[in-house]
Amino acid sequence: TMVLERKVNSTAAQVLLRRMVETGGDPSSIVAEGGLAQVGDIGQLSAIIKQVIEQNPQALVKWNRPKGTAQASPCLSLQTPQVSCAAKKRQ
Repeated sequence: TMVLERKVNSTAAQVLLRRMVETGGDPSSIVAEGGLAQVGDIGQLSAIIKQVIEQNPQALVKWNRPKGTAQASPCLSLQTPQVSCAAKKRQ
């Protein structure tokens, strides 16, 4: 039900299930201790993304420049390791 309630995503649910089987621990405790909770608040996500961009300005420039061109891409994916890591640290 944590997936349906959007408390964890499907990848985190797999980790959660594995840890529950291994340790017999409480799902809520495992999510909290493992930083597995899904961030759904747009304000919190915005703050995390802003922090990652500020800490990695050169990576952002490189990311926005399509290979072989000098033109910037209008997109920045939220699925970067830095955003995931920063999100876990804020939980």
